[in-house]
Amino acid sequence: MKKNKQKNRQKYLLLSAFISVLLLAIITPAKALELPDTPHNLFLQEFVQGYKTGKTQYLTNTLRSNSRYVKSVVTALIDEAGLREFDERMELLDIANALASMHKHWNYDEEPLKLVEAAIKKEVAKER
Repeated sequence: MKKNKQKNRQKYLLLSAFISVLLLAIITPAKALELPDTPHNLFLQEFVQGYKTGKTQYLTNTLRSNSRYVKSVVTALIDEAGLREFDERMELLDIANALASMHKHWNYDEEPLKLVEAAIKKEVAKER
């Protein structure tokens, strides 16, 4: 049972990484993404900077020291994504997905990830 859970977790993390890379490949870097205003802007900006530059240790430290803000930041990203055009919407959801996935992995809290997954499923359904 435990091995099954671990295999599922590994598959999920691999799938999340694949989706993130795919979304980044699709989205054209024509202009910088304007992040939504949240009470935790500094944390969000630090996370996005570390995420886009691939600084794993930096992300780990940033996320661990700001874990209490994750749910509200993810919610703000999802809400803002609903107001944007497709490319920006998908980029915001990608950031929210990365943040929530890492939060689940390091802090064992899957609630923010469930919110993001629901938003992504909604977008996929719209595109079909």
